[in-house]
Parts: sequence; C-alpha cells; structure tokens
Amino acid sequence: MCAGADVVRDIMLAVHRRRLTNGSYIFFNIELFNSSSYGNGSWKRGDRYDSEARQAYSALNTVTLLRTVKPEFENFSLEVKRSIQKAGLLDCDDCDNVSTSGTLNSGLAP
Repeated sequence: MCAGADVVRDIMLAVHRRRLTNGSYIFFNIELFNSSSYGNGSWKRGDRYDSEARQAYSALNTVTLLRTVKPEFENFSLEVKRSIQKAGLLDCDDCDNVSTSGTLNSGLAP
C-alpha cells in the first residue's frame, strides 16, 4: 500500500475483520516521504477501534526512506529546496517531500 495513515488504518481494519491478519498474509505499507501529511503511521487514534487496529497492524510491515542527519545531506536538501523555489516550480510549504525525492533520484544517477 502507498496511502495516507488514515487510509492504511481503514484497510488494515478491513483485512483484519476478514481474518486475513492471522499470519497467512503479510501486508506492506510504503511511505515514500517522511512528511506529516501522511500521518505518523500509528494505529492509535483514541477511538473504539484502537484495540482492533493494534492487532491488525501486527501483520503490517512499513518501508520508509532513511532520513540521514549528515551535514552533506542537509546542505544538499536545502540547495534542492532553494533551486525549486527560485525556478518557481513549486510552492514549497512542506518541502520534506522534495528533498527526499531529490535525494532518491540523485542516489540512482550514475
């Protein structure tokens, strides 16, 4: 799956109710961006479904990008953000998505 945290939770609750989280199936969630717009990935919402969601999430494996704290990465990330804003390509209120994408692409380039 690749969706916001609320959608992932709804899906996991649905598959759990169909008894598909008993170990016969494994579910993967891919978080492409380390961004608050996708939620915090938690099953907990403070509602009556929390207990059920906790059980459902035991079958969920989440793949995320590693966020480094190296100065080189931070400098590169800031440079990408400035370049995009300067070019007028994006109103960059939440530029975490941009820096992650740029880093991934540059990591794949020869």
